[in-house]
Amino acid sequence: MGPMIRRVVCLIVIALLAVGCATTRSATEPPMIGVTSMVVSSKAMTGRDGPAGMVTPMSYIEALRQAGAIPVVVPPLVDDDAVATYVTKLDGLVLIGGRDIPPDAYGEEAAPQVVPMERQRWDFESELLRQWLATDKPVLGICLGSQVANVVQGGTLIQDISTEVGDTVSHQAPDGAWHKVNIDEGSQLHAILDERETLVWARHHQSVETVGEDLAVVARSDDGVVEAMEMPDKPFAVFVQWHPERMDRTNHREKLFQALTEATLARSN
Repeated sequence: MGPMIRRVVCLIVIALLAVGCATTRSATEPPMIGVTSMVVSSKAMTGRDGPAGMVTPMSYIEALRQAGAIPVVVPPLVDDDAVATYVTKLDGLVLIGGRDIPPDAYGEEAAPQVVPMERQRWDFESELLRQWLATDKPVLGICLGSQVANVVQGGTLIQDISTEVGDTVSHQAPDGAWHKVNIDEGSQLHAILDERETLVWARHHQSVETVGEDLAVVARSDDGVVEAMEMPDKPFAVFVQWHPERMDRTNHREKLFQALTEATLARSN
């Protein structure tokens, strides 16, 4: 069976199983929301050589738990059956931050500032999102997760904000950078946060350049950098460039993760 035929079969199975799952989940059960993970070398984790590991910061887990969801950490398995099962069984999805997307994924050579993620993660996460978007299940992309959505939809990235845009707004610092974001009125993000301007915690050196298909920009920083996108034809597909999970003890974090959880519950009812 060729790769294209296998992919079509996977999508058909996903659609059929999703219908069945929707009829069996109890409305009182908390939704199971998948959270992607980073591939980390043994040297980085333990200081010794050995097999690589997977890491998902607890801030994502706590934000989902506090919103009433059951977080499920998703390992980057480059396997058609595994991806299809994740897409079928999970109620929602969070794409977390991490290293840069390999620039050849959007047809460019790498700038000197690029530190690419492991190919395993890109191959897995890009395929997971492609299949996920076919289901219309809720998805929240954070920082790198927003960039993944853009590239999967055919967009490109600014490879380094400092050299290509400038430093009038600080988007990264060793301990993160707070800056203002301007949100479009009438957007889903505006409805969630009930703010036209908001302060966000960020740590990124890349951002969206050419916007991918079916995505709409709904927020920018004062230097024009894209800070949030949505897919207007989806019930809940929100992608933010900042890190709401790191904004603990704020209404901002609570509202965004609660909105994701409520979107999964609305879909299952």
